[in-house]
Formats: sequence, C-alpha cells, structure tokens
Amino acid sequence: MASSTSASVVQMTPLTPLSVDFPRKPPWATTSKQPVHTYSCWQIHSRRLFTAAAVLIVTVVLILHLGRNQVNLGRLGQAVSHPSSYSQSQSCRPDLGLLRELNLTPTIQYGRTRMVVEYTKEKLNFTESLGQQGPAFRPLDLVEDDESPEEQILTQAQCSAPIKVQVPLSKPCTDASHIIFGVSTTVERLESSVSQMQHWLSHNRARLIALVEPSATSGKLESNMRNLGIDVTIRHSNATFNDRYFALTRVLYNARRPNTQWAGIVDDDTFFLSMSALVDRLAKHDPTEEKYIGGLTEDFRQIGYFGYIAYGGAGMFLSMPLLTKINNVYPECRKRYRYLENGDGRIAQCIYRHTTTKLTWEPDLHQIDLHGDPSGFYEAGRRQPLSIHHWKHWYPIDVVKMSAVSSVCGEACLLKRWKLADGWYLTNGYSFVKYGEPQVDDVAMELTWDRLDEEVTADEYEHSLTPLRPKDQGKISYRLEEVVQDGGLVRQFYVYRPGEGAEDR
Repeated sequence: MASSTSASVVQMTPLTPLSVDFPRKPPWATTSKQPVHTYSCWQIHSRRLFTAAAVLIVTVVLILHLGRNQVNLGRLGQAVSHPSSYSQSQSCRPDLGLLRELNLTPTIQYGRTRMVVEYTKEKLNFTESLGQQGPAFRPLDLVEDDESPEEQILTQAQCSAPIKVQVPLSKPCTDASHIIFGVSTTVERLESSVSQMQHWLSHNRARLIALVEPSATSGKLESNMRNLGIDVTIRHSNATFNDRYFALTRVLYNARRPNTQWAGIVDDDTFFLSMSALVDRLAKHDPTEEKYIGGLTEDFRQIGYFGYIAYGGAGMFLSMPLLTKINNVYPECRKRYRYLENGDGRIAQCIYRHTTTKLTWEPDLHQIDLHGDPSGFYEAGRRQPLSIHHWKHWYPIDVVKMSAVSSVCGEACLLKRWKLADGWYLTNGYSFVKYGEPQVDDVAMELTWDRLDEEVTADEYEHSLTPLRPKDQGKISYRLEEVVQDGGLVRQFYVYRPGEGAEDR
C-alpha cells in the first residue's frame, strides 16, 4: 500500500531589536591563551513571527519557518493578518528541494499551521491552549520530472493566517562568570559536543576546563571553541576517565577566581536548555554555605544501586566552601574511593564522609535514565528542564536542531507545548503529535520508555516523574528531523515514520 506525507508550518517575526555587548576582551583574560573571540550577546526582539510546518508521510514531516517580518497582532489564540513584508506566495510555497532531501515517499500530504509569537513579562503556563485548529493537508508530488512544478502554491484555505501565541521575555544577556565547569572526556568526544556546548556556554563568561587524554589536536580544538565564544581550557591527563573525573574537584578549585561561586561538573552530553534559567536557579541557593546540588536518576532502582548522589549527567554544582573542604582531603579521598566505578559516586562519598553536607536535589536537573522511546518525558509539557542527558547514545536527539528555534523565540520557548483546538500538540523543537486517547489529564506523563532487562512500572518513578499514564498506542507523532536557518528564518521539519521498531513514529 502506498504511503504519503503531510506537512504544516508556523512563522515568527521579531520586532524592536535590542543588542547588548560585553567587552571583546574581558579584564581577566590572560595573554597566554587565545582570548575568547567575542562577548556580544545575541539580539533580543520584542515580537517574532514563528512558522511551523508538519509533513505526514506514513512517514510525516512538519516544517517550521521563523521569519523577522512585522505583523499585526490580534487577540491571543486568534488568527491575525498576514505580514505585509512576507508575501502570500513566499509563505505558501513548499520547498520541494528540502522535502526531497528528507528521504520521504514520492507523494506526501502537506499542510501547515503558522503562529505569531509575542514576548510577555506575564507568567505563563508551559503548556498553553489555543483556539485555532491544526493543519489542513494536501497532497504534494516530490518526484522530479518535467511535469512536476518546482513551485506548488497552497490555496488560501490551506495557507492559514498565523495564530498569536506568547512566550516569556528573554534576557538580552546572561552573566555566568561566577560558574566554572569541568568535564572529563576525550578530544574526539569533546569535538563532537562543541555545537551543543555553543548553545549554553558561548558569550556568557562561564568557563570550562576539559581534562582529556593526551592529543595532538587539542590545541586546535581549544582555539576553535574560543573562536565560537566558549571560554575553554583543555588539559591533558594520562589518568583513567574516573580518576580524571574526581581530579576535576582539585582542578576547578585551583582555577577559581575571586568571583567564582559554583563549580559545575558535567558529562560531555549534558545539555542545558537555558543558561539564564540555570543562573537564576542557582541564585536561589546561598553560595557562601556548603552546597552540593544536583539531579537524581529518574529510575529508583538506580538509586538503590548507585546511591543518593548527584548524578553527573544531570550536572552537579559545588559551592566554593564545599569545594575547599574536598580539596583539603583530596589525597585521602582520591585513594580511598578509587575502587568506585563512577566518578560522581567518588565525589559523593568524599562529601558524605568528610562533611555534614547532604545533597540538595534539584528536580529540574535531569539524568534521563530512560531507555528506548523517551517521548513521554519530552512531550509532557510540565515545565522546561534545566538539563537533559543521554541524548547522544541512549535515544538520539539532535539538541542543536532542537535549540535552533531559540534564535527567534528565546531559550524559554524550547520544548514549550501548544495545544490546538482539534487535539494536535506542538512541543517546540521536538514533536507535533495527536493522541489516540483523549487527553483529559494533561498533567500525567505518558510512560513511553522501557528497560533493557524487564518491563518498567510507574512505581519506580514516583519520586521523579509521576503522575504517569500508559503508553498511547494510537499516538501519531511527527519528530523533528531537520532545521534550516536562513538569516532570520528558521524552518523545522518534523517527520512521521511508522513501523520503525520501538520508536514507532
């Protein structure tokens, strides 16, 4: 039986640009290192036009266009007029070349939904309901021949007017100079992480020290990262991974500055969605006290095995008074706990044995120990995670593509969920879905993941993720597969590919 594809679009237009610059070379920059290329902040805009397009194939694709054109804003959740500088033919013309690159079926179903995004200082729910319906689909032929027009314009009915939505007002700049991060990794893994680190580490004065195995290419990598605005120092060590991991406590202590308040230890696949949100959350804790802050695993069975500790993939944060105490007993802890197979466990045991400090659990720092399909977590629409982990290998998610939309709607819009009137949900940067079962309780998280050895139960996640609901076998899920940025325009492609195993999409 032939399969087909469908698509829908969302557009944004920002207004009133505002830019703020840090000094090109900060006062504390040393002459022995290449200075970080620039400390300019990204431009912030008070309003933006945000376009998302979904494509359904029995493979399905969603395309998100984000433009910088002025619009007339109507009432929230209602259609508004088309932006005058964004012509009807441009906004309604599917890009067949890009669609063909997604390896879709020859014929697809294409539709789109457009949204106008406005910044607001008002407090918003992370899931917002809209009065507008989802995309209306039409067939598109992707076969290249003389009879297939390269430009197929949607009808007026299929090219709907944009819907007004609101997102939190983003800060123009984030000063994270009081945080120094450390990571134990290899040059190869660090290089593959540069793009995702650029999202949360560039141009905010945070520092990163990477302990890696000796490599002839580390100097070039350090230079490239500094050119991207990441203040990184790469150091060589012949120690094992876990020995390097624990050694970060001393390295970060010795690299502290008078204004340093927090040492953050992360994995190379730790991803912070918003550095501004992280800085604000840390500001709720007193850095003059001994503080050990981190996230637990979501799986209670893992706690029984590894203990009640800050799990490194979620990110752990140590205040300077606590780091000082660890440094004072560093030789003893380094020797005593070398038998432990995980570096974050070594740090925890050193803290628990030599201080009275206990873990301060920050639930929004997520280890994400979820195997298989984690879509239930990402589509829950509760509140934005501070961090996510395991996205590289346990369940591939391209966080660089996911976060691209933040260039036009701010970091606070990542994974924000909008519910349309006909039951479609857009989780921004992740998926466009419609559930098979009516969603009466939007608070419950769909239990979509599994475990390698046996079936999972909701009881094992009571401390972290409940309430949970059973997996929706009838859910239609378009996942983000591609993003194209062209100046002020961002296009997201969400694709539905059913019958692909555990992640039937």
